[in-house]
Amino acid sequence: MVSGEVLQVVGKTAGIGGLALGVFLLIFRDIIRRNIFPKLSPTHAYRLITLIVSLTFLISAVGIGAYVYMHRISDDLAVEFPGHSPEPVILSHLQLIDNQRYGDAYARLSSDGKRRISFDMFTKVFETQRAPLGKALHRTFYGTAATRQLPDQTRGAFSITNYLSVFEKGRFFESVTVQAEDREWKVLFHTLAPCGPPVCP
Repeated sequence: MVSGEVLQVVGKTAGIGGLALGVFLLIFRDIIRRNIFPKLSPTHAYRLITLIVSLTFLISAVGIGAYVYMHRISDDLAVEFPGHSPEPVILSHLQLIDNQRYGDAYARLSSDGKRRISFDMFTKVFETQRAPLGKALHRTFYGTAATRQLPDQTRGAFSITNYLSVFEKGRFFESVTVQAEDREWKVLFHTLAPCGPPVCP
């Protein structure tokens, strides 16, 4: 099998990691064929073999790491955006929070959302930060954006919707992030931030 065929086979079978290792093994094979070891002193021969083994391990590790990284990115990008609007899911979530039905709201979070925050912490956050604001009097849609990556580098299919919300005890920016899971939208984050100037004088 010629060198090109070897690289083609390992590239198809093991991807980037196999290709990196295949290239190095071909170089190592050519070194062996030159039969240079009898011409070297035992010390030099030992150092050369040690160097080859070390480089083989290093290149293999880097290649495997690159393969895992690229595979993960391709999996994340394979997540499709649902064909319907996330608005009903978001409004339902906000209504549950407004009515202090935190158990129901938590149950509808995405799997990633539940991994990020426990039910007890979820309930505590809204009891201490949202409940004291009183009733939601009005929410003004402030924009939405679809993205493939969040600021924390999480990849997938996401939609972030913002509102300027008026409560009995102040105005706040509300942001609800939903993510695609099993071809449906599910809430991942829900945050509140005080509205200040120039939007809220």
